Amino acid sequence: MVGIGEDATGVTKWFIYSNGKYTELLPPEYQESIPIGINDNGVVIGIGLDASDFFKSFIYNNGTYTELLPPGCQESIAMGINDKGAVVVMGGYENGVIKNFIYSNGIYTELLLPGWQGAEAIGINDNGEVVGHIWNEDGEFKGFIYNNGTYTVLLPPGWQMATAYAINDNGEVVGYIWNEDGVSKYFIYSNGKYTELLPPGWQMAETYAININNKGVVIGNGQDENGASMGFLAK
Repeated sequence: MVGIGEDATGVTKWFIYSNGKYTELLPPEYQESIPIGINDNGVVIGIGLDASDFFKSFIYNNGTYTELLPPGCQESIAMGINDKGAVVVMGGYENGVIKNFIYSNGIYTELLLPGWQGAEAIGINDNGEVVGHIWNEDGEFKGFIYNNGTYTVLLPPGWQMATAYAINDNGEVVGYIWNEDGVSKYFIYSNGKYTELLPPGWQMAETYAININNKGVVIGNGQDENGASMGFLAK
């Protein structure tokens, strides 16, 4: 697991805990760092602030840090890692343009989303399928799946906007949808079908699904009937 704590001087630090041992996560010459994710092989991705106050992403693997910085980018944000070590990462250019990449074995592959103003790649499964969201100049969001050069746009019928957060190895996608009235639900997308879900008794204004495992179990957060913020697990 990865976690957070404070040392004796009150400095916030991040760590890996495994078999009773704590390993601090801070790349050399970085001022601070935040871990983002860990795969089943114990490989961690995170974001650090370097000596020039630029945010840079990194991979930590068995004591070794590898900086993630796509060509031409000043900054980067790692978003997800699969069990094969492939990472989805956003890179920022000097002109403010944000681009998305898959990093694998030292190679960056740019995710090109034609006809859209911007995109954010968020999750990746062990088959290399990537999910996230895209938006246009009007601020309309839609989810997407990227698979080997092909993009599938995700927007359940009757909803105005959507974002996809995670995809499991079976190709099942979880995300959330919303409209102008502030109503939101989470959805599962599988084999071309959308299933809209909302925990019984919960409010529709604040419900988000953030991950799904290979057994189809979903975790998320939202507000119950009393307005209390809570997490949920759905099987």
